[in-house]
Parts: sequence; structure tokens; C-alpha cells
Amino acid sequence: MTKKKKRETVDKPSSNVNTLRKEENVLCWYKNKWVLILKILLVVAVVLICICYTDSKRCFDPDMEGARHATFKRWESFYDLTENDSVDILILGNSHANYALNPKNLSATTGTISFVLAQSGSDISDAYFCLEEALTRTRPKLCVIETFAASCEGDFSKRRSAN
Repeated sequence: MTKKKKRETVDKPSSNVNTLRKEENVLCWYKNKWVLILKILLVVAVVLICICYTDSKRCFDPDMEGARHATFKRWESFYDLTENDSVDILILGNSHANYALNPKNLSATTGTISFVLAQSGSDISDAYFCLEEALTRTRPKLCVIETFAASCEGDFSKRRSAN
């Protein structure tokens, strides 16, 4: 009988140790879970702080003041030019015409006065109103209208109707 009692006493502490280990593992899992959640929250907080900081500094905002200023300067120089001279070649359209043609080279090559009134992001209706305003100041011999924006409008409307 004593042997049985010893075995029982030996078995009981080992079962207690096993239950303690299981409880420690469960507590350790909960502890790791909370540590993981805190790490995720810390990373999210750092990302949000970086986004708020760059947004407050306007790092990724387009320079709309500069764009308006460039448009104003372009029209101002057009009005200054047409006070004394007449424009022979007028170029209208969007950024394709704005950056593809150099009016100084065109003027030097053709022996005429050329002017680019193209604006980035404009469409064919903008070109129409620019032409209408330009014709109040000058009568060009040649008017070049870049029509990429006209062809894109049709493509975009087809895509919209398909969706």
C-alpha cells in the first residue's frame, strides 16, 4: 500500500506541473497576442503620423498656384505680343502640343511668329475657347490644333457606357 500511495503522491505533483505548464502556455499565448496587437497598433500609429505630417507640409499636393500662374503668364505674354505684332502660327491643344513644339524653333525655321496656347490637361472645348479668345486679338495664318483630347473623349465615353 505504501507503494501505491507513493505513486499517487508522485502522480499528483506531476499532474499539477502539467496543468501549471498548460496554464503558463495559455497565459504566454495571451501575452504574445497582446504584444502582437500592440506592435501592430504602433506601426499603424507611425504610418498615420507620417501621412498627417506629409499632408500638413503639402509634400504631395500639386502646385496649383504655379499652374494658375503659368496659365496667367502665358496669356499675359500672348496679349503683350499681339499688341505690336500679329501671330502667324497659333498652336492649341493639351500638353502634347505644349511640350512637343518649341515656338522659338518653329518661328526661326519658318520665319514667322508662332505662339503656343496649349495647356496641360485641357480638352477640345478648351482649345475652342482659347481660339475664340485669340481671334479677338490676332488673325493667324495657320492654326494648329492638337486633337488627342478629342479622340480621348470618345474612348472615355465608350468605356463609361460599357461599365
